[in-house]
Amino acid sequence: MPSKLFSQLLVQIGRPVVFSSGANKGKLAVIVDILDANRVLVEGEQIPRHIACTGDIQLVNALAAVTSASTTEEVVKAAQSSEVQSAYLASPLVKLHLKRVKRQNLTDFDRVKVQILKKKKNALIREKLSALVQKNGSEVVKKLAAKNAPLKQ
Repeated sequence: MPSKLFSQLLVQIGRPVVFSSGANKGKLAVIVDILDANRVLVEGEQIPRHIACTGDIQLVNALAAVTSASTTEEVVKAAQSSEVQSAYLASPLVKLHLKRVKRQNLTDFDRVKVQILKKKKNALIREKLSALVQKNGSEVVKKLAAKNAPLKQ
Protein backbone atom coordinates (compact mmCIF):
# COMPACT_ATOMS: atom_id res chain seq x y z
CA MET A 1 0.00 0.00 0.00
CA PRO A 2 2.71 2.60 0.80
CA SER A 3 4.40 1.99 -2.56
CA LYS A 4 1.29 3.26 -4.36
CA LEU A 5 1.17 6.29 -2.09
CA PHE A 6 4.72 7.37 -2.93
CA SER A 7 4.52 6.51 -6.61
CA GLN A 8 1.94 9.22 -7.26
CA LEU A 9 3.19 12.36 -8.98
CA LEU A 10 2.82 15.66 -7.17
CA VAL A 11 1.82 18.98 -8.68
CA GLN A 12 4.90 21.11 -8.18
CA ILE A 13 6.80 23.91 -9.86
CA GLY A 14 8.94 22.50 -12.65
CA ARG A 15 6.75 19.45 -13.26
CA PRO A 16 6.18 18.87 -17.00
CA VAL A 17 2.56 18.34 -18.00
CA VAL A 18 0.73 17.14 -21.10
CA PHE A 19 -2.59 18.70 -22.02
CA SER A 20 -5.30 16.03 -22.20
CA SER A 21 -8.02 18.22 -23.68
CA GLY A 22 -8.64 21.52 -25.39
CA ALA A 23 -6.76 23.27 -28.18
CA ASN A 24 -3.39 22.27 -26.72
CA LYS A 25 -4.18 18.55 -26.50
CA GLY A 26 -1.01 16.44 -26.54
CA LYS A 27 1.34 19.41 -26.14
CA LEU A 28 4.05 19.68 -23.50
CA ALA A 29 4.23 22.50 -20.94
CA VAL A 30 5.91 23.07 -17.58
CA ILE A 31 4.25 24.21 -14.37
CA VAL A 32 5.66 27.64 -13.54
CA ASP A 33 3.48 28.47 -10.54
CA ILE A 34 0.66 26.93 -8.50
CA LEU A 35 -2.27 29.31 -8.05
CA ASP A 36 -4.67 27.14 -6.03
CA ALA A 37 -5.82 23.53 -5.75
CA ASN A 38 -7.39 23.54 -9.23
CA ARG A 39 -5.33 26.00 -11.26
CA VAL A 40 -1.68 26.24 -12.26
CA LEU A 41 0.35 28.62 -14.38
CA VAL A 42 1.96 26.74 -17.27
CA GLU A 43 4.22 27.60 -20.18
CA GLY A 44 5.86 25.65 -22.96
CA GLU A 45 7.56 25.90 -26.30
CA GLN A 46 4.28 25.96 -28.26
CA ILE A 47 2.13 27.21 -25.38
CA PRO A 48 2.17 30.78 -24.07
CA ARG A 49 2.19 31.35 -20.31
CA HIS A 50 -1.39 30.99 -19.10
CA ILE A 51 -3.56 29.55 -16.35
CA ALA A 52 -4.59 25.92 -16.83
CA CYS A 53 -7.07 23.81 -14.91
CA THR A 54 -5.54 20.74 -13.26
CA GLY A 55 -8.31 18.64 -14.78
CA ASP A 56 -7.05 19.43 -18.28
CA ILE A 57 -3.46 18.30 -17.73
CA GLN A 58 -1.62 15.10 -16.93
CA LEU A 59 1.64 15.09 -15.00
CA VAL A 60 4.82 13.69 -16.52
CA ASN A 61 7.32 11.73 -14.44
CA ALA A 62 10.21 14.22 -14.61
CA LEU A 63 11.23 17.56 -13.16
CA ALA A 64 12.55 20.63 -14.96
CA ALA A 65 14.79 23.16 -13.24
CA VAL A 66 12.48 26.19 -13.24
CA THR A 67 11.20 28.55 -10.58
CA SER A 68 8.22 30.87 -10.45
CA ALA A 69 10.54 33.73 -11.47
CA SER A 70 11.89 31.90 -14.54
CA THR A 71 11.77 33.70 -17.87
CA THR A 72 10.17 32.24 -20.98
CA GLU A 73 13.58 31.32 -22.42
CA GLU A 74 14.54 29.43 -19.25
CA VAL A 75 11.25 27.53 -19.20
CA VAL A 76 11.52 26.57 -22.88
CA LYS A 77 15.16 25.48 -22.42
CA ALA A 78 14.18 23.34 -19.41
CA ALA A 79 11.26 21.81 -21.33
CA GLN A 80 13.58 20.89 -24.21
CA SER A 81 16.04 19.01 -21.97
CA SER A 82 16.55 15.38 -22.92
CA GLU A 83 15.23 14.04 -19.59
CA VAL A 84 11.95 15.94 -19.90
CA GLN A 85 11.53 15.04 -23.58
CA SER A 86 12.13 11.32 -22.97
CA ALA A 87 9.65 11.31 -20.07
CA TYR A 88 7.17 13.20 -22.27
CA LEU A 89 7.44 10.66 -25.08
CA ALA A 90 7.07 7.80 -22.58
CA SER A 91 3.84 9.15 -21.08
CA PRO A 92 0.73 7.07 -21.88
CA LEU A 93 -1.28 10.03 -23.15
CA VAL A 94 1.36 10.94 -25.75
CA LYS A 95 1.71 7.31 -26.85
CA LEU A 96 -2.05 7.10 -27.34
CA HIS A 97 -2.10 10.41 -29.22
CA LEU A 98 0.73 9.30 -31.54
CA LYS A 99 -1.03 5.98 -32.15
CA ARG A 100 -4.26 7.76 -33.09
CA VAL A 101 -2.45 10.17 -35.43
CA LYS A 102 -0.65 7.26 -37.08
CA ARG A 103 -3.94 5.42 -37.62
CA GLN A 104 -5.63 8.52 -39.01
CA ASN A 105 -2.87 8.89 -41.59
CA LEU A 106 -3.16 5.31 -42.90
CA THR A 107 -4.19 4.76 -46.49
CA ASP A 108 -6.89 2.27 -47.44
CA PHE A 109 -4.26 -0.27 -48.45
CA ASP A 110 -2.47 0.14 -45.09
CA ARG A 111 -5.78 -0.41 -43.26
CA VAL A 112 -6.32 -3.66 -45.17
CA LYS A 113 -2.79 -4.79 -44.29
CA VAL A 114 -3.42 -4.05 -40.60
CA GLN A 115 -6.71 -5.96 -40.74
CA ILE A 116 -5.01 -9.01 -42.29
CA LEU A 117 -2.20 -8.94 -39.71
CA LYS A 118 -4.72 -8.72 -36.85
CA LYS A 119 -6.59 -11.74 -38.22
CA LYS A 120 -3.34 -13.73 -38.43
CA LYS A 121 -2.34 -12.73 -34.90
CA ASN A 122 -5.74 -13.66 -33.45
CA ALA A 123 -5.67 -16.99 -35.31
CA LEU A 124 -2.28 -17.77 -33.72
CA ILE A 125 -3.61 -16.86 -30.29
CA ARG A 126 -6.66 -19.10 -30.75
CA GLU A 127 -4.43 -21.94 -31.98
CA LYS A 128 -2.09 -21.68 -28.97
CA LEU A 129 -5.00 -21.43 -26.54
CA SER A 130 -6.77 -24.45 -28.00
CA ALA A 131 -3.51 -26.44 -27.81
CA LEU A 132 -3.16 -25.50 -24.14
CA VAL A 133 -6.78 -26.43 -23.42
CA GLN A 134 -6.37 -29.82 -25.14
CA LYS A 135 -3.15 -30.47 -23.23
CA ASN A 136 -4.24 -29.30 -19.77
CA GLY A 137 -8.01 -29.43 -19.93
CA SER A 138 -10.18 -26.61 -18.69
CA GLU A 139 -7.64 -25.54 -16.03
CA VAL A 140 -6.07 -23.08 -18.48
CA VAL A 141 -9.41 -21.48 -19.26
CA LYS A 142 -10.16 -21.13 -15.55
CA LYS A 143 -6.75 -19.53 -14.90
CA LEU A 144 -7.19 -17.09 -17.79
CA ALA A 145 -10.69 -16.22 -16.64
CA ALA A 146 -9.41 -15.69 -13.09
CA LYS A 147 -6.70 -13.33 -14.32
CA ASN A 148 -9.15 -11.70 -16.73
CA ALA A 149 -6.42 -11.91 -19.36
CA PRO A 150 -7.35 -10.18 -22.61
CA LEU A 151 -7.08 -12.34 -25.70
CA LYS A 152 -7.72 -9.50 -28.12
CA GLN A 153 -5.71 -6.37 -28.65
